[in-house]
Amino acid sequence: RLTPIPNRNGGNGGFAARAVVRSLGLKQIAEQMVREGSKYSENEIIAIADQLFSVVLNRLKNGFSINLGSMLRIRPSIKGKFEREDEAFDPKKHKIFVAVSVGRWLREKIQDTKVTQVK
Repeated sequence: RLTPIPNRNGGNGGFAARAVVRSLGLKQIAEQMVREGSKYSENEIIAIADQLFSVVLNRLKNGFSINLGSMLRIRPSIKGKFEREDEAFDPKKHKIFVAVSVGRWLREKIQDTKVTQVK
């Protein structure tokens, strides 16, 4: 969907694209994998994904960066200012974040997506 970009003079500054997207959950992905001939059942796929998520979380909590096959890179980071080099982490002043980057494989593969303008 294209939406107008206002410019400083109140006129038309062109149009920005906004993708109209729908969400899928793990269950719907597992169902699709089964329809596409997966040798695993829907419940097995969900169980494997749940275990994967648990291991990824554990590894992130232990300071590892996770690379999911050039599709996604997930890494922990800490936000907040430390006043001294020896200052301890304080959850009232500092926050743990998870940064996610899209890998080259996904960036390249998504480029052949068919795009249709929505009015």
